[in-house]
Amino acid sequence: MDLDERRRRLGKNIQRARMARGISQRSFAHMIGVSQAYLSAVENGTRSIGFNNLCKIAEGLETTIGELADVFEAETPPTSTMSVSSQTSQGSRPKK
Repeated sequence: MDLDERRRRLGKNIQRARMARGISQRSFAHMIGVSQAYLSAVENGTRSIGFNNLCKIAEGLETTIGELADVFEAETPPTSTMSVSSQTSQGSRPKK
């Protein structure tokens, strides 16, 4: 997943959390001290979000950054293609 897609998914997570709490975009923007235009752009994934504003949003929604940023959890790290048997054959041999 590229960064643009992650930004869009983060924005949608923020929007879902806000709407689940029944808070309008205008009210929430005012509550956390950002403009409605900024919040709209973040929720639409067209604007990157700084760490300080992400903290404000998470606090305002009474959640964690981790909950909002679960877009990064979906990816699994690459696994090694080396088999277990080839790993042991390449290791050191016991001394006689």
